[in-house]
Amino acid sequence: MDTAALVISAIALVISGISLGIAIWRTRVAVRAAAAAEEATGYKRDEVERNRVRFELEPLGAQNQHALWNKGTDSAYDVQVDCGGFGGRVSYDEFTAGHREGLILAPLFAQEDKQITVTWHLTPDRSDVKRSRKILVDWRQPPPTEQL
Repeated sequence: MDTAALVISAIALVISGISLGIAIWRTRVAVRAAAAAEEATGYKRDEVERNRVRFELEPLGAQNQHALWNKGTDSAYDVQVDCGGFGGRVSYDEFTAGHREGLILAPLFAQEDKQITVTWHLTPDRSDVKRSRKILVDWRQPPPTEQL
């Protein structure tokens, strides 16, 4: 009788160990899934933040003429455009989403730096951290515009 009780106890111990191992494995899987979900929402949040204001520079039909375009979803405030080796600075109190502004970017001298720097705030009261983006100036001649 003692041998049967010992065998039954051993089997119960093995089953308990297997159950514990499965529970630990499931917990680890759940933790990994939760971390992956949190990371995915973090990426989405970062992408939304990056797209709030997104400045791009497009060459226009004439040489040295470009358009600075806010392709984001929000307005930018206290926008400063440092034209670097092209000379000068341009400022805008507000640069709304979808707005384009023409710039003539003719080099003033032989330059190493073929980029402009745009800085801005996301809030009208300018209480947030100033953001900045360097944009490379495209020197390729744009294709001629179609005449209607």
